[in-house]
Amino acid sequence: MQNKTVLFNKFGAASELYTAEVSLPQITDNELLIKTAAAALNPIDAKIRNGSSFVCKNRKEPFPWTLGFDFAGTVKECGCNLDFHNGDKIAGIVGHSFNPRAYAQYIVSDDKLIVKVPDNVSLKEAAALPTAGVTALDILNTLKEKKDKGNVLVLGGSGGVGHLLIQLLQIHGYNVTAGASIKNFAFLKELGTNEIFDYHDDYKTKYKDQFDAAIDFIGDDIGIGLYEVLKENGLLVTVPSYSFNKVISACPSCKQVKSVLAAPSREKIAYLLKLCSSGKLKVHITKEFKLNTEGAQLAHLQIESTHTRGKIILVP
Repeated sequence: MQNKTVLFNKFGAASELYTAEVSLPQITDNELLIKTAAAALNPIDAKIRNGSSFVCKNRKEPFPWTLGFDFAGTVKECGCNLDFHNGDKIAGIVGHSFNPRAYAQYIVSDDKLIVKVPDNVSLKEAAALPTAGVTALDILNTLKEKKDKGNVLVLGGSGGVGHLLIQLLQIHGYNVTAGASIKNFAFLKELGTNEIFDYHDDYKTKYKDQFDAAIDFIGDDIGIGLYEVLKENGLLVTVPSYSFNKVISACPSCKQVKSVLAAPSREKIAYLLKLCSSGKLKVHITKEFKLNTEGAQLAHLQIESTHTRGKIILVP
C-alpha cells in the first residue's frame, strides 16, 4: 500500500520539503493503521527540518525523514492487542519524541499516546490540540505547584500554546493579563483575557511587582526583563529554550525561573479533549494547508514567521 508523505532529504529551508509515495509497513499486533484527517504543525517541526532541534542529534535513521507529531484520523486496521476498532475517531501524538511521521495520508503507530475523540469534537480540532495543549497543561500544573490561584501575566499569548494556556488558567481560577501586538487584542479578548496590553510599551514599569507568576512565550530581550513584574518569590516560566540561560542569569535570586518541556500522556490528551467536548476549551485553527509539497512549504513558512495566531494544520 502506497502512502502519500511529506519528506525532506537534508536539513534546510522550507523549500526542502516535497511529497512522495512511500510503502506502508504491515501493522503488528500492537499497532494501528490510521487514515489521517489532519496533522498539526508545531514549532519543533521547522527546527527538525532546519537541523536545529535536539531531535536531529538523537535520530539515527538516514534521510529522507518526514515530520509531524500531532494528528487525528480514523482507525483503518487495529492490532489484536489494542482496545480500538475500525472506524474509531482518534487523535494523539506519534513518534514521540524522535520519530515524527504525521505528515502523511496514513500513519502506522502504537497507541501509547493515542485516545478516542469525543463525537462532538472535530478531527481538525483534535489534531491541533495534543502537543500545544499538553504544553499548556504542564505550564498550568507548574504554576499550581507554586500557587493554586492568583494573578498571571502571559507574554505572547496568541500562539498555539498561549491561547490554550489562557483558557486553562481561567478554567482553574487565575486572573490573566496578556501582552501581545495590537492586531491580536480582539482575539485575546475573545478568549476572555482579563486585561490586555501592547508588549512594545513599557509594561514592566506599569506592572512592576504585581504578579504571582509570568509566562514568557517570546524570549530574548523581551523575556529577560519579565521578572520585574513579579512579586517577591514570584515564578517566571520561560518557554523558548534557546533563551532560557539568558533569562535565568538575569533573574534575581528572590524570584524563581523554570522552563517547561511537554511531557505527554494519554490521560492529559483525553482530559484536554474532554474540555473541548464540554465547550470550556476552544482550539483556534488560523489556517489549513493541503498535505502536498506546496502546502507543506507554505505551512512551514507561516509557522517560522512567529506571527501565527492559534494553530496551523495540514489536511489530505
